[in-house]
Amino acid sequence: LVQCHFKDIGELLKLRIEIDGNGNAPDYFIDYIELRDLDTQDRCVVMCGKWLKWKSTQKGEQPFREFLTFRLGAEPLP
Repeated sequence: LVQCHFKDIGELLKLRIEIDGNGNAPDYFIDYIELRDLDTQDRCVVMCGKWLKWKSTQKGEQPFREFLTFRLGAEPLP
């Protein structure tokens, strides 16, 4: 669980998660990401099911992931 508090950041369109390689086990598995506005209780869940790997040579493994976010009833990004 990682929890971050921000001031009003406006409409969230994209989320990027990145690791810096620090620590004894610098790779992370992300099952899902849950974003919640603590003022309005709006909630967004982004399914991932991917590893963030610091120094991998395998195709598709990388130290970051980017996710587009959307809300039901809203137009997606072009």
